[in-house]
Amino acid sequence: MKILIIGDTHNHPMGVKKALKITMPVDMVIHTGDGWKDAQDIPEGVNLVRVTGNCDRSIKGESEKIITLEGVRILITHGHKYNVKYDLNRLYYKALESKANIVIYGHSHKRVSEKVGDILFINPGSAWRPRDCEPPGFVLMKLEGGKTVFRFLDLAEPEC
Repeated sequence: MKILIIGDTHNHPMGVKKALKITMPVDMVIHTGDGWKDAQDIPEGVNLVRVTGNCDRSIKGESEKIITLEGVRILITHGHKYNVKYDLNRLYYKALESKANIVIYGHSHKRVSEKVGDILFINPGSAWRPRDCEPPGFVLMKLEGGKTVFRFLDLAEPEC
């Protein structure tokens, strides 16, 4: 299964469109929030999983979801309720409670791939306005037989 992970697009859908152009065909798009509507025009046949972020105030969507793909349990959240700009401690305990193998989150606008114990944490950064001189981008993840492979991809050069 091929999954595009993107977030923090903040009402700039071109990031999603450009990422899809780079990665198609994909089976699923996961949007980590702050740009709920930016992911609504995806190609037919592509599954969409998205959560609301702190800037999606007018949206009545879910703020977190748990899905199981290829035998892997994935917790998806924006991250603002877990103080992810400071550390992953609160999100780690939520992941344990949820029995998640992977946690996908956003909010910090910084790319993260970190394994804590047996739990893999992935933040795709921001597709619109990244921080710390990172390029705008996203993650392409493949799940096959319980094995996870992913990489960060750039949408443009960093602005620094």
